[in-house]
Amino acid sequence: MLQYSEQDLKNALADIRENGTKIREASRKFLVPKTTLIDRLSGRKPDKVKNLDLLQSSPKKEKSELRNGL
Repeated sequence: MLQYSEQDLKNALADIRENGTKIREASRKFLVPKTTLIDRLSGRKPDKVKNLDLLQSSPKKEKSELRNGL
């Protein structure tokens, strides 16, 4: 179970990207695992916000798009 919120993760990533905070420092400050921050920053695991379209897609919609050649 996660010990940090999605908002903690977003805040940690923003602090690193915008303020140049070191990953280890942001990890301690926002209580987000260092490896999670590294994965998100490297693109190994994308930010959830970027995957919003994937979450909104339904199997019926995908089937329809495949049928229509989209």
